[in-house]
Amino acid sequence: VTYSHQVEGVAVDLQALLMDALTGTAPALSSSVGPLRQALVVLGAQNQHLSASTPERLNRVQALLNGIKNKPDATVATENRIALVSALGDMGRILDDETEQRGLILDELRADTQAELNLALITLTAILLLVGWFLYKRILSPLNDFKQLLARLADGDFRPISTSHLDPLLEPVFHSYNDMVVRLAELEEDKRHHAHSLQAEVHAATHALLEQHRSLARAERLAAVGEMAAELAHELRNPLAG
Repeated sequence: VTYSHQVEGVAVDLQALLMDALTGTAPALSSSVGPLRQALVVLGAQNQHLSASTPERLNRVQALLNGIKNKPDATVATENRIALVSALGDMGRILDDETEQRGLILDELRADTQAELNLALITLTAILLLVGWFLYKRILSPLNDFKQLLARLADGDFRPISTSHLDPLLEPVFHSYNDMVVRLAELEEDKRHHAHSLQAEVHAATHALLEQHRSLARAERLAAVGEMAAELAHELRNPLAG
C-alpha cells in the first residue's frame, strides 16, 4: 500500500510538471525533473512492486525524463511535452496495475482470513464437542451409574460391581463403593442373624411363659379341687357328728 502511494505521488508530481510545461510556467524544467528522477530511482531500488511490468515501465519513464532538455526552442519544448505525456501515461498504467494487483492481494487476504475464521470456528466446535463428550463420558455417565447404584442400595441390592471397564480416575470411587456394599452386606447379614436370635429367644420365652401359665393354672385347679374336697369332707363330718 505504501509503495502504491509513492507511485501515486510521483504520478501527481509528473502531472503537475506537465501542466507547468503546457502553460509555460515552469521556471527550469531540468531542475523540476531532477526530484522526479530521484523518486523513480528510489521506487526502483525498493523492489516492492506488485506488478511484473512495473520495473520495465519505471525504466522507460526514467529514460523519458532523462531525455528532457531545457532549451528555449519550440521543437524541444514540444518534444519535452510529448515525453512528459508519455511518462505520465506510463505512470498511470503503473498505478493502475499496482492498484489492481493490490486489490487481488487484498481479496486473497480476505479469502484467507475467512478460511482461517471458518477453520477456527470448526476447531472451536470440535473442541466443544470433544469437551462435551469428555464431560459426558468421564463425569456425567459415571454419576448416572453411581445414581443407579445408590438406587440399588435403597432396594437392598448389595452386590459389588466390576471395575475392569472403568476409567482409572474413577476406580478409587467405585472400589470404595464395593468396599461399602460388602460391609453393608455383612451388617445386613449380622442384623438378620440377630433378628433370628431374637425371634428364637422370644419364642423360647413365650413357650416358657405358656408352660408356667399352664403350671399355675394346673396348680390353681388342684388347689381348688383340694379346697372342694376339704369342704366336702368337713360337711361329711358335720352330719355324722350331729
